[in-house]
Amino acid sequence: MSSHFAANFISPNEVVRASRKIHRLGIRKFDVHTPYPLHGLDEAMGIGSSHIPWIALLFGLLGAVAGISLQGWTSAIDWPLIVAGKPFFSWPAFIPITFEVGILLCAFGTLGALFFFCRLPKFSSPLEEDLSAQRSTNDQFMIIVDKHDPKFEQKVLSEIFEQHHGLDIRWLGAEKR
Repeated sequence: MSSHFAANFISPNEVVRASRKIHRLGIRKFDVHTPYPLHGLDEAMGIGSSHIPWIALLFGLLGAVAGISLQGWTSAIDWPLIVAGKPFFSWPAFIPITFEVGILLCAFGTLGALFFFCRLPKFSSPLEEDLSAQRSTNDQFMIIVDKHDPKFEQKVLSEIFEQHHGLDIRWLGAEKR
């Protein structure tokens, strides 16, 4: 089990400033836990926009094309029937099913992309064993840095945490360094 270096904070501004410094050091394997969204935290951590909306659009369009293609094939080519004098390929009648298949594939694609990009499922977390981590979603903030990051330096991180009034600076996990 990998170990993580962590600190709790009381001030949201200090968490954002500390995150910005950690990102400027070149550390990319770190996370911030907060009880509510913080303005500017994504930028401070270097988190860009997500690819999930584009994947959702792609799967939605793919589903719509699949839905209209299936209906067009079955009604005009595979089993052509004249119904109330309508043409074999009556696209207004195909709109509800096309929409529903598009939404269905969009939902499945979004769920799959979310699992992929978030590296889910995760069956264990170093936060489960840490009592101070429970406060990070209640009334405190917490920064966790993975020691396997190539730019990880415990001394520099300790200085950053102390400079920004970090509380309970500690190691999480089984291994101690």
